[in-house]
Amino acid sequence: MDPLDVTVIAIAKQLDGLMKQVEAEYGALVDSVLRGEITDLRSMETIMDGLGGFVDYPPCQDLYEKLCAFVSQIDPQLVEEHKAITDSSSNTSSL
Repeated sequence: MDPLDVTVIAIAKQLDGLMKQVEAEYGALVDSVLRGEITDLRSMETIMDGLGGFVDYPPCQDLYEKLCAFVSQIDPQLVEEHKAITDSSSNTSSL
């Protein structure tokens, strides 16, 4: 196998591991929100902000949607505005 191929495969495995770590860490935070352990709206928004950067990764997209559904029961305008920002960021990142 070409050394470049070996390097690319190694980087892809590292990236996959990092994304799984992101999913695990944000998953724990979202679960804490859903269980009522995190009740501060600002903290929820901070978690939404962080997850918004990973919505291109399907498991994180699912977590983001769960969190947004929960937060929209408390502050629907916040979620609407946040989703608009996240959607526009996703569209520009693919340019």
